[in-house]
Amino acid sequence: MGNIAGLLAALLFRGIRFVHIPTSLIAMSDSVISLKQAVNMPQGKNLMGCFHTPEAVFADTAFLMTLPPQHLRSGLCEIIKNVLILETENIPFLTSTLNTKAHYDEQTLAHIVQAGVLTKQKAMVNDKRERHHALIFEYGHTVGHAIELSCNGRLTHGESVALGMIVAAEISHAFGLLTSEARDMHYRLIHLNGVDIKAPVGTTPEAIMQILQSDNKRGYLHAKPNEIPMILLKELGVPL
Repeated sequence: MGNIAGLLAALLFRGIRFVHIPTSLIAMSDSVISLKQAVNMPQGKNLMGCFHTPEAVFADTAFLMTLPPQHLRSGLCEIIKNVLILETENIPFLTSTLNTKAHYDEQTLAHIVQAGVLTKQKAMVNDKRERHHALIFEYGHTVGHAIELSCNGRLTHGESVALGMIVAAEISHAFGLLTSEARDMHYRLIHLNGVDIKAPVGTTPEAIMQILQSDNKRGYLHAKPNEIPMILLKELGVPL
């Protein structure tokens, strides 16, 4: 909803002021920090949009206590991504805090939101439009977006990104970049978060590959026309 509101605000009268009031973990800790306001199209994720800066963001963590477990897990998948690409020192916190039932108190969730905001701000300070260094936040999103679109809402965004991270980790390992231990840490954290590491029934490689051809990061990541560009890991905390 935040992206829809942001895009409408950008288009109305050539741009009106707006504020974000996120009510989900994935919005508070990730999406509203971005200046990107975009919506999906049948051909791919976030293909129609623009950049528009909110006047303010008001995040009340009391909303998080009303969320069903699946939506908490979805937001935590993005936090796991941040830890794997940048904040590896927080791996012990995640391994001791994540639980498959998604039972968290408000103080813990507030800490998680703060960590997500600080991580994203640190990478975006010199790349506000996320076209250079901040593209590291697309880790897991290339294949994740394709899975999300192909399964027609059966998986949340975060669950889809979790599967995308597994694919990216396996590719990184196959290329000799990521050790077996680092790859296995992906599985461990996602399992602790209670997310199934399997694509929904009916999701086919052919459908995924077709959607990947319309990935909205083409042109920002270097690749040949017949290649699929994506962020990989050389090691935990060192994205490529």
